[in-house]
Amino acid sequence: MTRTIGILSGKGGVGKTTLVSNLGLAFSKIGKKVLVVDADLTGANLVQHFGLEPLITLNDVLSGRAFITEAFYKVEGIGIIPASILDYNDDLKKIKDILLDFTGDHDIILIDGPSGCGKLAENIVQASDEIIIVTEPEMPSITNAIGILKLTEKYNRPITGVIINKIRRERNQLSSKQIQETLNKKLLGEIKDHKHIRESIALRTPVLLYSPTSKVSKQILNTAYRILGIEKPNRTIAEKIKNVFFRPSLSF
Repeated sequence: MTRTIGILSGKGGVGKTTLVSNLGLAFSKIGKKVLVVDADLTGANLVQHFGLEPLITLNDVLSGRAFITEAFYKVEGIGIIPASILDYNDDLKKIKDILLDFTGDHDIILIDGPSGCGKLAENIVQASDEIIIVTEPEMPSITNAIGILKLTEKYNRPITGVIINKIRRERNQLSSKQIQETLNKKLLGEIKDHKHIRESIALRTPVLLYSPTSKVSKQILNTAYRILGIEKPNRTIAEKIKNVFFRPSLSF
């Protein structure tokens, strides 16, 4: 059975698309057939994380200029439907019907939704079976996330949990306990604001490919296992040795 998961954030700049692209790879690494959909029409940049230059996007499908199969791309074992920021006025009302073509053929469909609690976010809530909220450990982000909670209540969509992104361990940042108490939702993952993330974005390569053994990649993979509700297998001796000696290099 296909799980259609909408990934939303109350405000922009929390690293939602970076997280979505890497979660897609993490699910694939675990053995799931994954489709990642860029439905953030006001800030479409999923293609940049995979180095894609698509000719046909979700926007073409929404406007009737193309079929959904023409906007489907395969990268690193996962399916991708990109969007274009040039057509941000397109309507997402039809997205649920459009994605029916992929339901049943994929284990997981991740929808990278727009930030905020506006009409586009509302469309993603309606199109999803469940919602995951991505937030930074800062009060403005948490406050805006409450708006997402209200949207899910309006359409009776369950929230699988919350992922805290860009953790820097600074005094001004909220603790995981404070965030859980405020949102009253399950904590799925805690992702550091790591230099490997920034380097991977510069290289247009998800961090799970750029630095698969780094701490932040492990945090994302652990988060994927929690979302699936399964135990992560113990690492082999070879994997432990690789983790000690592997150091990613940055080149342009």
